[in-house]
Amino acid sequence: MNMKSKTKEIILKITIIITFIFAVNMLILPPVDYFIAKNNINRYYKTNDIDINYFFNLSTDNIPLLNDLYENIDSNDTMKKDIKDYFKFMYVC
Repeated sequence: MNMKSKTKEIILKITIIITFIFAVNMLILPPVDYFIAKNNINRYYKTNDIDINYFFNLSTDNIPLLNDLYENIDSNDTMKKDIKDYFKFMYVC
């Protein structure tokens, strides 16, 4: 083998290894939107302040967290209506 083909072979092997590592990380790591939603909900429990409209920009990964929030807040809380509207939006669209 000449030097050029050895270099190409090494580059190919490195590319395959990097791709494999990236793919495994994508399968292992939870979605980023889940962490964002979790932090926002934890802040809501501490401060009673949350921007429910922000959740419209996140993926559906946050739905289990919002469902838990919906079940745990007071039925008179306007947040309950906002979350219900969010669910309607997510499932109708």
